[in-house]
Amino acid sequence: MERDFSILLVKERKMRSFTQTAMSLEEKEARKTASKFSSQTHYDHLWFSTLEGLKLYYGHEQIDREGLLVARDVARKEFVFKQFAWFQTIENFSRHKAKYPVDGRHFYEIINGPQRVFFDIDGITSNNYPVLLNPALYDAPKEIEEIMRDTTPSKFLMIFIMVAIKNVLQKTYGVEVSIGDFILCESLYLIDSETSLPKKISVHVVAKEHFVNNNLEMKDLCLKVKEEILSMADDGIHDVDLEAVTYASNAVDGKIYSKNRLFRLLGSTKLGSDAVKEPAFNHDWTLEETLVSNRKYMKTLLVPIDL
Repeated sequence: MERDFSILLVKERKMRSFTQTAMSLEEKEARKTASKFSSQTHYDHLWFSTLEGLKLYYGHEQIDREGLLVARDVARKEFVFKQFAWFQTIENFSRHKAKYPVDGRHFYEIINGPQRVFFDIDGITSNNYPVLLNPALYDAPKEIEEIMRDTTPSKFLMIFIMVAIKNVLQKTYGVEVSIGDFILCESLYLIDSETSLPKKISVHVVAKEHFVNNNLEMKDLCLKVKEEILSMADDGIHDVDLEAVTYASNAVDGKIYSKNRLFRLLGSTKLGSDAVKEPAFNHDWTLEETLVSNRKYMKTLLVPIDL
């Protein structure tokens, strides 16, 4: 008995169509549910009130595979909260960011998976920060040792920290590391009206080509740097006291490596502050140049992303 394959083909097509329709309805329902989390469409881009809602809307796989996850500070009346958005490329984010007034750019990169090695240095003042004016010193160990012997240690806080970071990365990755391998960005707070110098400085140190797989690995690396700084007090090489290196070690923030960590983006301020995160002294480009150059901006991002 011959079988009518045309009938079977029609049935198969109907079944496939039903499956696709069911999947489509399922996807629509997921998006409908996710849309309930959405706070608003701002400058033609969707911002969510929760990160979970954003991932439900776009799909975890796509977000994990590509693009940039961004958070922003929002103030409404007496309430301050975060909103979350996903941008498929850095160009998409750059175009969106440019629509905001300069004092309204409160953007953060969301860090979770693979990331560049980075450190957050706090507790710095204008009294112990001048060393960055001469970044070549980082690659001249003998000169560093002489400076540490002849100068008040507290004035060279960043020397301790950058030498320790270099040492730890060299031991970890087995390669030579120099100051040129890092991007340094700074935020200057509470400018003194008499001296025009900042009373507080925050510095972000980002390695251009050294990566870790997650925040836990980064936290372990940070602890090694803090220990390396403390070891300088009795290593027989650096003539410094325990108080100085303890202060430097405490300046390296080891509490920031949590899940879904927010890391302020270049050109942004914290809500309620006018301290803009901008390139520090060891770069030959300015904040303005960086904000209009996607390639330069990408160097300051922790999560690798395509143009």
